[in-house]
Amino acid sequence: MHVRAWIAVGVVFATASCRVASKADSTRSIASVEIDDGVIEVASYRDKLEGSLYGQLFGLAWGFARGIEFRYRRRLVPDDDFPDWNTEVDINRALRAPAGDDFYCEFSGLLAMRAFGPEVAWGQMEGFYRDTQYATWHSDLAMRRNLRNGVRAPRCGHYSKLLERGADDASRSRAPLGHGDDLDAQMQVDFCGTTNPGNVQAAIAQAWKFGHMMNYGDGAIGAAVMAAMNAEAFFARNVAQIADVGVAAAPEGSTYRSLLNDVVAWHRSWPDDWQRTWRALDEKWGATDRCPQGVGDFNIDAKLHGGFVLIGLLYGGGDFRRSLEITIRCGQDTDTSAQNLGSILGAFLGKRRLPERVVMGLSKSVPVQGTDLRFDDVVALQEDLARRSLRINGGRAIGSGADERWEVRREPSIAPILEQWPTSPNDAPQLEVGFEGGVDGRSVTFTASATDDDGVAAYQWHFGDLSFANGSRVRHTYPRSGRFEATCYVTDVTGHTTLRRIAIVMP
Repeated sequence: MHVRAWIAVGVVFATASCRVASKADSTRSIASVEIDDGVIEVASYRDKLEGSLYGQLFGLAWGFARGIEFRYRRRLVPDDDFPDWNTEVDINRALRAPAGDDFYCEFSGLLAMRAFGPEVAWGQMEGFYRDTQYATWHSDLAMRRNLRNGVRAPRCGHYSKLLERGADDASRSRAPLGHGDDLDAQMQVDFCGTTNPGNVQAAIAQAWKFGHMMNYGDGAIGAAVMAAMNAEAFFARNVAQIADVGVAAAPEGSTYRSLLNDVVAWHRSWPDDWQRTWRALDEKWGATDRCPQGVGDFNIDAKLHGGFVLIGLLYGGGDFRRSLEITIRCGQDTDTSAQNLGSILGAFLGKRRLPERVVMGLSKSVPVQGTDLRFDDVVALQEDLARRSLRINGGRAIGSGADERWEVRREPSIAPILEQWPTSPNDAPQLEVGFEGGVDGRSVTFTASATDDDGVAAYQWHFGDLSFANGSRVRHTYPRSGRFEATCYVTDVTGHTTLRRIAIVMP
């Protein structure tokens, strides 16, 4: 996501000559990969982790090539301006600015986890985001400015701190404009899935926390959706399974969930016509962006680009080249959508099953911008974090060396609580929280009570150990001793949330 000041060229619903690579055009095409539920060999995990990283980097570079990013707004990218797969994609551009912000921005979160572990708390993250020197934009930039001005996490990502004054564009929305729904969080949390392979619940919990560093509402929901699909991709038997998990990660009642439901329904109605689905998506959702920096038909809304990812996933059938080409042709922030989908499909297929073109030419000796980490260092770091998350999540490693495998707790996941950026003035719920210690010293009963003029709709507790549960009164057993930051969310019927935190120390 590198935003430039393009001249508006929008032609709504313009048709384009778009020949997407057929399955016969692509190499090593595969529609499904069989993996036993709950068990993954470490060698297979590494292959899929590397596949995810290669897929992400190549997707980012392909979506940025020829400068097509944001050139096609509410228009499909036509054949005569589409970057050639073989000659115009330099994967190394994804390691540095300006193309690589979708990748290097992730490392604030990764480095925070390297320092404090997968259960890193908001206060521990702040410096890793505040002190960055790299080029960034939109909600990520607003978050960094907030942190440098003393606004603490997660308040730095609250919609009220992401507003832009004097940016009233009545042609798009009369609602307040700002960066709450921008796609920054969803472009930065692929690692929440790759370090929690198969454990969708943990991936969502982690992405929800990182997402609220810079986004609120649909912006944070997008982080949960992308992380969930990345996590599921390590165990999925087909792309439909990945898509189902992604849709389920968006809470019912959210506009993000409504958009994803639309894409699924349109795909069911027109299974062989992705352009018709794109046109329906654009007609209904193409003008929903509340970002103040957009002009004309510019859109950097998280859910719209989540829809582009889902279109590529469903219509591409697991074929890497075909899937990414469809998503890139959807336009707008082409490199961001492509890197999200590339990461998911790379984890699904694994490096060995990716087209040779995707895994060639990367300069592994070049560090990621703003870090001292090279490609192999990134792989090693994420594998180490995955091992630590495995233990936290109740899984275990069996065997050693080439025979090592992981048993992952594969349990049904729940979506984050409904959260929506208000479109008009609305008071947030008033919330009080408490807890009681359990008889064994590890179990805690959490309690919450709230009031709201619109009516309280739901409560959700995040326990600080990569797990969460719904309810105003919930009992949770911590897996080990240590300090945890439990967070309670309450939402009203409009999706307006309030949160409160409690420090928990387990002996």
